[in-house]
Amino acid sequence: MGRRAAKLDPSTATTEGERQLREIVKRSTYGSIARRLRADESTVRHYARGRRRPDHDMRERLRETYGIPTGAWDEGPTDPYTTDPSTTKRVV
Repeated sequence: MGRRAAKLDPSTATTEGERQLREIVKRSTYGSIARRLRADESTVRHYARGRRRPDHDMRERLRETYGIPTGAWDEGPTDPYTTDPSTTKRVV
């Protein structure tokens, strides 16, 4: 059975892709995510922790499977409460 990433806080992510993957990991397990992506569990863990970034093919699988835009791995994280990513103000 896969392990959950309880200690990974999405607000500390270094890229938007990492932040979105951390949100997914909160609701699932590394193992189930890895199976859906046809990847090793350790690879998914590295992506979620910011130790590695997915290559083009994996970015496509992440987009198709979880809706994470391929360019999100090259962008800084956005505040999930912000409706306009061009502003730093929190909109509630």
